[in-house]
Amino acid sequence: MLRNPLRYQDFYVGLVMIAIAAAGLLDIAYGNWRTGQTMGPQAFPQVAYIAIMMAGVMVSANTCIGKYDARQEEIVSVLVTAVVMVSGGVLLFLLAGRLGFTVTLALALVVGSSLLTRAPLRHWKTAILLPFVAAVIMYVLFVQLIRIPLPGGLLF
Repeated sequence: MLRNPLRYQDFYVGLVMIAIAAAGLLDIAYGNWRTGQTMGPQAFPQVAYIAIMMAGVMVSANTCIGKYDARQEEIVSVLVTAVVMVSGGVLLFLLAGRLGFTVTLALALVVGSSLLTRAPLRHWKTAILLPFVAAVIMYVLFVQLIRIPLPGGLLF
């Protein structure tokens, strides 16, 4: 039994995920990607974009059949949320080029966890310390172990 998904934020989140993944896959297909040593630098992003697209399809499809977490919302709040999501993604993309991937990831995780945590200074271990540790782990994993070059910047 299909429901009207247009008043649920989850439906639009799924559509934005699909659009971003499609744009990334098009960039890989037609962009200027360097050839890598064995798998090529496009292999990991391509798998990630496909996973994001599949998740977006599942989120939107679940909203259509009545499985969603959010309550019905006004279309204006849904559109504002979509604009904030896309703007945040573009800002992170631009900052990654200037500050470097690791620094941008750490800042994004600190801001995100601080916004989602009540009294972030009281829970400083999970809201502030853990994002920096996660960013360093991502740097070591991708740059040092797998040898996937990430955008460099201020520190890394």
